[in-house]
Amino acid sequence: MPADWEQAALLGRIDRGDGPTPVIVRGGRVYDMSAVAPTVADLIAGGDYDTGTGTDLGPLDDLNVSPAADARTRLLSPIDLHVVKASGVTFAVSALERVIEERARGDASAATAVRARLEERVGGSIRSVVPGSPEAAALKAALIEDGMWSQYLEVAIGPDAEIFTKGPTLST
Repeated sequence: MPADWEQAALLGRIDRGDGPTPVIVRGGRVYDMSAVAPTVADLIAGGDYDTGTGTDLGPLDDLNVSPAADARTRLLSPIDLHVVKASGVTFAVSALERVIEERARGDASAATAVRARLEERVGGSIRSVVPGSPEAAALKAALIEDGMWSQYLEVAIGPDAEIFTKGPTLST
């Protein structure tokens, strides 16, 4: 739990032996929200976070919540019917090194030469290129000119983060 959980309003799921139950923890107390929505996804979609519509299960500390499989009150992932998404950029340096190594075909001295040519054209170390920066745009132009560009690199040094699925529905 976060350090300030007693002052927070938290959405989650527990299993007290009769299946997953969406809950809200507010003011240190746990509220069963299954009468409002059978899943966390439904609770989020409905937007009803009024704990007065739920059943007060008591103080969180009294429930002895645990993620252990044999716990009387088991803590579950709050994600039920949603897919797990993430966004970000692929590590730019590792993506660039992969392209350089492919071009050099495993020859370390050839890889050093390719790296040096790119750095000369970009005006600095390719290791310090920030995705979406003017230097990244110059590097992209150099890679295109050398026939080394791929869409794989777009998410590494381009201006836009990639959105991707980390886990399907019910995987958590």
